[in-house]
Amino acid sequence: MSSEQFNEGDLVQLKSGGPVMTVTKATGANSLTCKWFEGSSVHTDYFPPAALRKVPERADQATSVGAAAK
Repeated sequence: MSSEQFNEGDLVQLKSGGPVMTVTKATGANSLTCKWFEGSSVHTDYFPPAALRKVPERADQATSVGAAAK
């Protein structure tokens, strides 16, 4: 069982590796909906929280409405 809590918008990755994904919905206590890109294709799948780990957001990936407006 995973003690890590996930929220919509969190960046995650399977503990075994793979692409960085975005949590788009908590579909129950035992399932998260995640989306990721592979080239120009968008993929969606469901994963148990125990199989995922959070990935820190890099500064160059962060976007800010205020920074974009300057």
